[in-house]
Amino acid sequence: MLFPADGITKGELATYYEAVAPLMLPHLRGRPVTMERYPSGIDKKGFIQKDVSKGYPEWLERVEVPKKGGTVHHALVSDTRSLLWVVNQNTITPHVWTSRLPNRFRPIFASSISIRRATMTPRRCVERRWRCAPCCSNTGAKAG
Repeated sequence: MLFPADGITKGELATYYEAVAPLMLPHLRGRPVTMERYPSGIDKKGFIQKDVSKGYPEWLERVEVPKKGGTVHHALVSDTRSLLWVVNQNTITPHVWTSRLPNRFRPIFASSISIRRATMTPRRCVERRWRCAPCCSNTGAKAG
């Protein structure tokens, strides 16, 4: 049971992801995936998994990425089968990079998260967000 309070099972989550796969896959293709896994359900402590170098199906596409002291192999979700494999690992949220292969170190968009303080108006939050636009103009990334 992934969502015990709502009675949602891993199978039901997989059915949902299969239904939305045509909409999701264009946003996932070519982007390394980090899995946010909850083996005992959302009410228990989960963990983040990046490396899929051992014990994973041969057909699962991966990308090797350098890291301090070695490398890590991220999964690539390129079709419904690989999306369902990720869900079968009790992944509730697949996190993807902001870049695509082969340019994995060149993000195609920038994401800014502003925490609204009690003293900030919604307008001020939007103004603050758009300040990053000039920084993005030289990179080809889009602010918004």
